[in-house]
Amino acid sequence: MVAKTVGTAAKAAGMVGKAVGTAAKAAGMVGKAVGMAAKAAGMVGKAVGTAAKAAGMVGKAVGTVGKAAGMVAKAAGMVTKAARTVGKAVGMVAKAVGTAAKAARTVGMVAGSRIFRPLLQQNKVTLPFIFRPFFYKIEGE
Repeated sequence: MVAKTVGTAAKAAGMVGKAVGTAAKAAGMVGKAVGMAAKAAGMVGKAVGTAAKAAGMVGKAVGTVGKAAGMVAKAAGMVTKAARTVGKAVGMVAKAVGTAAKAARTVGMVAGSRIFRPLLQQNKVTLPFIFRPFFYKIEGE
């Protein structure tokens, strides 16, 4: 009877030990689960960070494209401005040619006038060389 009681007590003690071990194992599993959750949270955080970095890169690329477009527009503006300047210069040349023609016509009118022509024919007055090609050849020269 005593031996049976001792055996039962030993069995009970073994069961308590087993229960303690199982509890420890369960605690270990809980700890492992907590660790896994933390790892998963870290992975989510990393993914969010990577997405933010990618968004930043896209923003930078868009900015660079915008800058390049601005430069192209500026260059086009400069080309337009240069063309306008060339047009102005051509206009000025045309105006100068017109003024020269007007001056030549005036000189021709003076040279062809009744008062001036006899003086020219007598070689009393000589016209500047630059205007000679613009009007008729004078007799006797």
